[in-house]
Amino acid sequence: LLNPPVLRLRRGSSRWSPGGSRGAKRCAPVLRSRDLRARPAAPNASAMTSIFIATPCKADQAKVLHVSWCPTEPIVAVATANGQVSFCDEEGASHEGWVIERRVNAGCLAWQTKNRVIAVGWEDGQISIHAFSGGRLDMVYSNDKDHARASLRLLMWNPASSRLVSGDSNGLVRVWKADARGAVAPYKYYPKKSSITAGVFSFSSLPQGSGKSYLYGKAFSPAFFFGTEEGKVFYADD
Repeated sequence: LLNPPVLRLRRGSSRWSPGGSRGAKRCAPVLRSRDLRARPAAPNASAMTSIFIATPCKADQAKVLHVSWCPTEPIVAVATANGQVSFCDEEGASHEGWVIERRVNAGCLAWQTKNRVIAVGWEDGQISIHAFSGGRLDMVYSNDKDHARASLRLLMWNPASSRLVSGDSNGLVRVWKADARGAVAPYKYYPKKSSITAGVFSFSSLPQGSGKSYLYGKAFSPAFFFGTEEGKVFYADD
């Protein structure tokens, strides 16, 4: 329409008159302000519903300190405040025979990206590495000297699982070389004056044009960053 009607609402009325003319025919009611209140939307039969089912892992009622998911198998590691690291499947069922137990608590956990191998850093400075093989959980490495009884705060494997980085509460970061079983040997270290709090590998350090096969190969380990309690971030390589 070239001249659309102007809608005017009379005071005390719920009807409108086109153009405001006095003798105009009254039409459909206009919504009052109280009718504009938000109303719940009609249920949509096609909408998906999220379902959450609690299937707690057995933890002997101890406080849970850390959880870590295995990237290659449906296994979750659960470290608790009773000095144990236990293992559950994706449905929460505990693997009764797979328990790591010590007199101190675990400070951090890290799974290898390629194998069923997990490194555990303990509060007394020990690093233990365990491998799952043939339904058994075997310890393939243990060391309590190189971190001088300082609590482990950081453990992370590189994408190829050929390097392990560890950091402790005294500010010492170590790089370890790993063999095919997961056993490690000291390679480099970076001493700092503040407790290590976090770390991450830098994938931007990959050579240009390289892909996943190069990233997960034995020939390359990317550089990494680590942060400290005093608010500093450091860049390092192996």
